[in-house]
Amino acid sequence: PVRYVHVGDMCRCDSGLLGIPGPIIADGRDTEVIQQPSLATGNHAKHFVQHTSDGGCSCMKNIGRYKADTTKDLFLKKLKPNCPPLLSASKYDWENMPDLGVEETLPIFVGVLSYQSPLSLNATLHNWLDHDFLRRIRARDTFVQFNHRSQMDDQILMDFRETMRQRDQESLLTPLGSPQQNLHPGLAISDMCRRAEAHPEGHPNGEN
Repeated sequence: PVRYVHVGDMCRCDSGLLGIPGPIIADGRDTEVIQQPSLATGNHAKHFVQHTSDGGCSCMKNIGRYKADTTKDLFLKKLKPNCPPLLSASKYDWENMPDLGVEETLPIFVGVLSYQSPLSLNATLHNWLDHDFLRRIRARDTFVQFNHRSQMDDQILMDFRETMRQRDQESLLTPLGSPQQNLHPGLAISDMCRRAEAHPEGHPNGEN
């Protein structure tokens, strides 16, 4: 059995800038790339379909946005002259390569580990709000693990949810942890992954 996997264009930015691809266009083209089934990816082979990003790639630094520059990746520059003519002509446009590592249809979950740092958490949440981050990436849920959870942590979450409500946006936040709990980062990540797998909107093969 084969599952069609829809991916966008590769978004390349200079060092220090965050690449943000535009929404993908509905019409796609066959990349002729097929990933065989494995224990990690499930029982279906993946057949990749590339969709061009509407508006291209933008690069963001702090609160500004900048047009993506030509890649300065030396490895990619070395690869280009060696790309077989038939391959580059028939399957790929070098300036518009598919990003095979980011499947557009996979559920996205966000994980946050906060250790006695409510002000830092507050800054992060409002930075996401200012950039409309959670809605733009279509996050299904945000797991916030509090180590040594405090009343100030809860107050910040309450204020953030109220701000989201006033902006008529859904607040997808799942607070975790207790005043006594102090999870190692690895255990916290593992717990978030298990929660994503059990989530009603999680991927059936655990590819979240």
